[in-house]
Amino acid sequence: MRLRKQASLKPYRLPWTHPLAERTIRVAKETYGKEPYVLPNSRASGGMSLIPYVLKAPMTSFSIGAYGVAHKPSEYIRIRDYAKGIEFYINFLKASATPTAGDES
Repeated sequence: MRLRKQASLKPYRLPWTHPLAERTIRVAKETYGKEPYVLPNSRASGGMSLIPYVLKAPMTSFSIGAYGVAHKPSEYIRIRDYAKGIEFYINFLKASATPTAGDES
């Protein structure tokens, strides 16, 4: 067997101390009322990693629902998680539209 590399994507990681990361974590805490589960990298980010390199802008991503079931044959989302996820997205967009002092992202 011979393996040949067909393509690859450049890795991307937003430092946790970056204002965009801090905002994402803060809004998640405020929306869900508990500490979010934060991963520095996502195993399923795919082409999203191109965004910061092409646009020259920082990027964050998040998902809603139960951790560990995404992209599996038994993938599901509970209605209450879906509704809370919508609330989180709204809160995140509002926080992004009106950044706090020193938050240039």
